[in-house]
Amino acid sequence: MYELKTQKTDASVLKYISSLENEKRKSDSFKLINIIKKVTNEMLKLWGTSIIGYGSMKYTNSTKKEFEWFKFGFSPRKNALTLYVTAYSEYIYQIADSNGLKHGKGCIYIKDIEKIDEKVIEEMINYSLER
Repeated sequence: MYELKTQKTDASVLKYISSLENEKRKSDSFKLINIIKKVTNEMLKLWGTSIIGYGSMKYTNSTKKEFEWFKFGFSPRKNALTLYVTAYSEYIYQIADSNGLKHGKGCIYIKDIEKIDEKVIEEMINYSLER
């Protein structure tokens, strides 16, 4: 199997989030964790040094390399919470667009979680986990 740089670790997710200097990212991260816990029973793990991932799956990339990856994840980046949706599609992008969220391939950026309806985030998580 292909070895990816970003691997699941045993590091403490809560300790990582608590260590964040940006208080807004810290509080948004804890809020997102609570939303995710409502939606899924998946365990949260730190992947690499800064991605919090839920669940685990085999993923094959465009070069046909297979590796272990999370089903849904996020990272509290400097400018926004970055959501990683493994089931990105036009549907996910429509949800993001209709809620004023920027997105890239497989990423959705949330600058202020308080401005997003919790049901929207739950819908994106559910969609990603079901696919």
